[in-house]
Amino acid sequence: LEKLGFKLNRYDPCVANKIIKGKQCTIGWWVDDNFISLMHPTVISGVIESIEQQFGKMSVNRGDQHVFLGMNMRFPGDGTVRIHTKDYIREAAETFVEPLSRKIGSPATKGLFDLDNEPTALDEDKAARFRSVVMKLQWVAERG
Repeated sequence: LEKLGFKLNRYDPCVANKIIKGKQCTIGWWVDDNFISLMHPTVISGVIESIEQQFGKMSVNRGDQHVFLGMNMRFPGDGTVRIHTKDYIREAAETFVEPLSRKIGSPATKGLFDLDNEPTALDEDKAARFRSVVMKLQWVAERG
């Protein structure tokens, strides 16, 4: 991207920016999830072509609504963006290891400080799902 004139964001190394035709073009990426934002759709096509020459063909979605790293982004056309993570949080809750069976008013239950001296380890599948849910919710807590 630097060869194309983009400058890496000093706060987030997975974001790069470049001013094109007086507007900021922003590219964000994480592993295989990518996002490009710019007011000029034809210029975006040129940026995509340049990136594909370097990295190969990509799957491209266009329009005013996108999902990137669990964030639902909507561009209403007035120069603003609306972002929410409700669907990402819902997905995390739905993949939770055990069904949520009841509601509680507080995490400070009677047994809050009781120790289980013979804990049972989760099987690999449940442990992987648990870690996934925790990491998704941690991401939302930090950035969402």
